[in-house]
Amino acid sequence: MNRWISKKTKISILFVITVLLLTVLIVPSELAQAHIENLLSNPGFESGDTNWEKWGTPVIDTSEKHSGNQSLQVKKNTGGASKSVAVQAGKTYRIGLWVKFAGAGVSKHIISMEYFGTNNGKESLTFSGSTDWEYRQILFTPATGTQYLRLSFWNNTSMSYFIDDVVIQEYVDTEPPTQPGDLSTEHIKDGLKLTWTGSADESGVTAYQLSYKAIEEDNWQTVIVPHVKAQSKYTYTLENLETYQVYTFKLTAVDEDRNISDAVLAMEATPSMNLVKNPGLETGSVVPWEVWKTLETTTINPYSGQYSLRIKNLTGGGTNKIDVTPNTAYLVSFWARFSDVPVSSFGLKFSLFGSTETSVTMTTPVSTEWIKTEQQIRSKDKDKLMRLSMWNTTGVDMFMDDVFIGAMPDFPINLSPSIPADVFIIGADWVSIDLQ
Repeated sequence: MNRWISKKTKISILFVITVLLLTVLIVPSELAQAHIENLLSNPGFESGDTNWEKWGTPVIDTSEKHSGNQSLQVKKNTGGASKSVAVQAGKTYRIGLWVKFAGAGVSKHIISMEYFGTNNGKESLTFSGSTDWEYRQILFTPATGTQYLRLSFWNNTSMSYFIDDVVIQEYVDTEPPTQPGDLSTEHIKDGLKLTWTGSADESGVTAYQLSYKAIEEDNWQTVIVPHVKAQSKYTYTLENLETYQVYTFKLTAVDEDRNISDAVLAMEATPSMNLVKNPGLETGSVVPWEVWKTLETTTINPYSGQYSLRIKNLTGGGTNKIDVTPNTAYLVSFWARFSDVPVSSFGLKFSLFGSTETSVTMTTPVSTEWIKTEQQIRSKDKDKLMRLSMWNTTGVDMFMDDVFIGAMPDFPINLSPSIPADVFIIGADWVSIDLQ
């Protein structure tokens, strides 16, 4: 991630994160969750007692209601039962309702959920006798032989009560999975490689949804990365990104019931075009690199292309001096390896030239395999030139390839979240509502 983030900018990035959280997450049609249908008709008694079986004389009431305009009043020693609902064995159903007592004095009341077919029985929903609307539900998975469900109630208390917004519906898990682990980024040629840790409760996760966009754009692009059981690390490469641009990312886990986790949010900048001439030595020559003593190209095991730079012990050189824009961050990277295990460590020096020379040491991992070194360096007010230089004192040959220096855009510092507009209901199930 961008190391040149000031304290002020970090605070502003929190605003960006807030904006992202307020943004409606783009869910492809194949991941969208449909509204779950209530299997009961007239569940809120808005059509009177139509479609309800009645025992005794329960009555429709307009003075008390959990929602809508009406509820069903059940007086002492009167009762009723919902119309039987056909169900399938093996599926899970949510059975629930709202109850409010007309007065205090009742400590407990049980309403039964009966199941029947060739397999019969009942489950209980226990209410506290509250004079406020109280919701209770059970989750029930019918066994083989169960064909119907029905809510049954009979008031044997000392007080009338009201029933409203009854629901019997196929249950779909609405608990979101845990969010994936932190999203890290690595600069690659013309793009970014993103890596994250999978969701902790991965048993139900089916995919990871990665959305990204340049910060000044309105539209998100989204990719779906399939979940792999027992895989802990995931990587996705975004290629052909715009240069010198700030990107924002949202990463979520999606489970088999289409629940979406909290988002992992990140920002990363892409550098400008490479300012180094002949960065991969593919001309077969070190020109136009500055040469101190001797430098040479070699075709022995380059990192990419046909050539790399060979720096023998006690020889060295540097890239040409490059013009600097004051107060600008630069991404500096290169690939390096050694012909053998060095007898001493190795460091390169990055110099900024203004009224004085400022030096920054870049430490390169010691390895006989190609390893990338990357660092961000920021120029000061009066800096005009810069140069990456090296001098090999390790005792073994050192090789470099694909040297890169590019300017980085600054992160915005004045991003405040706007107030969401046009909020409206897109679904309701008598227990909760979905807002967009």
